[in-house]
Parts: sequence; C-alpha cells; structure tokens
Amino acid sequence: MAQAHVRKGDTVVVVAGKERGKRGKVLRVLPA
Repeated sequence: MAQAHVRKGDTVVVVAGKERGKRGKVLRVLPA
C-alpha cells in the first residue's frame, strides 16, 4: 500500500472529527 507523505505547508483535508471535510495547511509535522 502506498503511503502519503505529508509535509509542512501541504494542504490537507480533515477526514474525521468535528472539522471533517474542511481543508487546512500543515503547520508542523511531528515525527513518530
């Protein structure tokens, strides 16, 4: 399965929770 790498500055769509469906920008990435 291909993994999507999210980087700082990327535009993402919220897929769960109260803000589901909204678009936003990644402000910071927390490495696991």
